[in-house]
Amino acid sequence: MKKILCFLTMTFAVANLYAQDCDYDYDNSMIMVMKDRVLSDENKVSTENDIHSYQKCIQFTKDSTKLFWLNHRIAFSLSELKPQSDSIGIYGVRAFKHDKKSFCMDYVKQYVYYERDTTFPFKRHYVDRVDSKESKEAKSYCLDNYKEAELQIYKDKELKDAAIKSSSKFNQKYFDALESIGNNDQKERKEKNINWKKQGLLDSLNRVELDKLYALHGFPTNDLVSQDGTTNAFMVMHHSLDCDWNEKWTKRFLKHKDQII
Repeated sequence: MKKILCFLTMTFAVANLYAQDCDYDYDNSMIMVMKDRVLSDENKVSTENDIHSYQKCIQFTKDSTKLFWLNHRIAFSLSELKPQSDSIGIYGVRAFKHDKKSFCMDYVKQYVYYERDTTFPFKRHYVDRVDSKESKEAKSYCLDNYKEAELQIYKDKELKDAAIKSSSKFNQKYFDALESIGNNDQKERKEKNINWKKQGLLDSLNRVELDKLYALHGFPTNDLVSQDGTTNAFMVMHHSLDCDWNEKWTKRFLKHKDQII
């Protein structure tokens, strides 16, 4: 009897230990990776460890949301570590079966990005790089059931932007300046072989220009510059390596957090 109780106690302890290790952000499944990203040897070891951790966590949950996320992460990690592995499709299809809606919303969003902009600087969804029958069926299901809704989001945004740009609050000069900043933000990043020295200089010039615009016009709200203008301003902070400058602008964006998707 004591042996049985000891075994049960140890089993419960191990289960609790893995449960703590499996405390991931299961609500956040979107993964975007730059096209030119190559794993270093250190990254490869870390990715392998992540895969093993996710595989262990699968054994300790029956929750469909968690199982979707874990299988999804394994598929993505394998696509970075072993691009030709058949297991990518296997785990990807498992993720799809556990939560079709979450899988499809992520996949279709990235699919539409590419459909609308061929220069989009991020890699395609891993399932686009898999050729299995089940993977193709999953993609077809997603496109048949979610693509139109995603396209409608863009149509609604375009109508909203058109209304904003025709209003008296809209500042065309401010918008044009932010569009120029946005072009500089992506000038090297969209290239296959990024010149980080050039891009770093452009990023620093963007910070200076954004400070000038803020002093002249105030915070770049959607009403002033449309959502595209606000996003261009946000991307300067997103890519900035100047911590003091980032702190200043983070506080400003937190006050206007409703302006950013």
